[in-house]
Parts: sequence; structure tokens; C-alpha cells
Amino acid sequence: MNFFTDTFRKWLGMLTNPGKTAKKESKKRNILESLAQVAFAGVLAAIISVLVPTQGMLELKALTGAASFYMISLAMIPAVFVLFWAISASVLYVFAHFLEGKGNLLQHAHIIALVNAPFGVLGVLLGPIPAVGGILSAAANLYSLYVLTIGLREVHKYSTGRAALTWLLPVLLLALIIVALVFTGFVSGLA
Repeated sequence: MNFFTDTFRKWLGMLTNPGKTAKKESKKRNILESLAQVAFAGVLAAIISVLVPTQGMLELKALTGAASFYMISLAMIPAVFVLFWAISASVLYVFAHFLEGKGNLLQHAHIIALVNAPFGVLGVLLGPIPAVGGILSAAANLYSLYVLTIGLREVHKYSTGRAALTWLLPVLLLALIIVALVFTGFVSGLA
């Protein structure tokens, strides 16, 4: 099989049968394959964003001109996909090991790529749909958390509860930091 066929097969597997696909893929350790999948997803998302832009993308196009818009989109969107993957995989790996996960970083990064990539493309596809795009995107995001939980469970060989805590703890920590910063700003504004 070639890279594209194999990638789409894995993405479809993660979307439709995450338990079986994650179990099979959790043993893989090829960081270049993971990076290529995320970069490919970013390129697909960039092409979709150029062909079917959201309101924000249309405003960027008006601001920068068509040629600049296409170049910025085709360069920045894949870079953002790769950066988000690297950061999310790193943060989740720290929490996975805090919760006594058994998987190594390469296995972990591969599963995170298999979750981030297809759901990133799906989000870009759903975004421009008027009225229901936001609802469909929210539903896809919730489902992605389920798929992420299953993937983490398979890679780290721990319970589903610990797998859910792996992504829930950083979200709660970030929310706590934001609340603390807002409260600090509010209190200092009163003084």
C-alpha cells in the first residue's frame, strides 16, 4: 500500500473502530510516519480552507490579497497542525506517565497523530457549513475525546478512567490557570 491509501485507511479506522485500530497501531514507533500523517492532514486542511474558506479566512484573503492568502494558508496551516500535534503529544505524555502509563513516547505520539490528523481535517470540513457547522464540529470534538481516550488506553495499558484523566487533567489545569489570571486581573483592577 502507498502512504496515502494507508493513511486514509488508518484515519477511517480511528473514526469508525477506534478500539481495534488503536490496539493495532499502539505498537508502532515510527515518528517520521506520524509526522508525515500530521503534515499531510495540515496540507489537506490548507487546501480545503483555500477552496471553501470560513468567514475568517475570507477576511484574511481580503486583507492580504489572493496570492498572499494562498501562500500563507498553504504554509501556515500544516505548520500549525504539526506544532499542535507536538505540543499536545508532549503534554499528554507527561500526564500519561504521571498516571503510570506504560507506552513510550514514540507509540504515544503515533496514536496522538492518528487522533489529531483526521479530526483536524474533519473540523476544517465542517467549519464552513452554515448554521449546523458549529454543532457538527462540537459533536466531532466530543467524539474525538472518546477516540483519544481509547487510543491512550491502548498505548499506555491502563484503565479507561486513567486514559480520560490523561486529557482531562491538563484541561482542568489550564482552566484553573485562566480563572486565576482573570481573578488576579480583576482584583488588581480594584486596587
